[in-house]
Amino acid sequence: MDGSHVDCVSVCTPTTACSSQGDTWTFKPDAVAPSTISLTTSAGCYDNVVLSWYAPGDDGTSGTAAAYDLRWSTSSITSGTFAEATQIATSAPHSAGYQEQLTVSVPRCSGTRYYAIKTRDEAYNWSSLSNSPAVSPACPTPPLMCDRASQSTSREPSDLPASAELFAPSPNPVDGDETTVRYAVPGRLEGEEYDLALFDLAGRRVGTLGRGKAMAGNHSAAVALRSRVDKSVGRGVYFIRLRIGLTTMTQRVVIVH
Repeated sequence: MDGSHVDCVSVCTPTTACSSQGDTWTFKPDAVAPSTISLTTSAGCYDNVVLSWYAPGDDGTSGTAAAYDLRWSTSSITSGTFAEATQIATSAPHSAGYQEQLTVSVPRCSGTRYYAIKTRDEAYNWSSLSNSPAVSPACPTPPLMCDRASQSTSREPSDLPASAELFAPSPNPVDGDETTVRYAVPGRLEGEEYDLALFDLAGRRVGTLGRGKAMAGNHSAAVALRSRVDKSVGRGVYFIRLRIGLTTMTQRVVIVH
């Protein structure tokens, strides 16, 4: 110790403390795990499938988690069978709300596989297990080039929203811990950067609900007020803003709890 800082090495327990020059620091263990992921899948072309999900946080839906554990099996994956499933390598998690996407190689024209994922933080707190969706690669005939196959096996344009929309949150007003907002992304905006966030009347961002590369289709996002929004944000009027590329939309939400 040189008078300007103090080194403290000790076992981290709820009562571990370190002090110097009248200042005391108490170290508390991290007991909050990342939130549970909702995993979605889509058929790739012949020898791949595509998995996507929104990144959870380090603590619930806040911050950046440390690692993913993604696995597959030929049968539905449960908490009891997760350890027996085959692990798939992933990149490190992005910050909470980012839309992750992973193309997984599979045997050409193979059968159905099931996928599931967990997330851990730096303190090795593991999230609960995700859902376990099933998917198999598209195998169109006659054989096509992969880029053409992916186009021909994707949803028809009539299945996609015709325009970008941000719907009113429900419930609204909010007298509980959560509300849900739905939004639509047309095919022409797929791949554009998007940002979905909660703002107060002064224009300050108080919660990020999602961000990343937009995927065409209809989506929903949960606004978990007690975990995503700091306790300092109380009752009042707020705005949910969706920005996709150059397109911006807002909806008002009233918090009364």
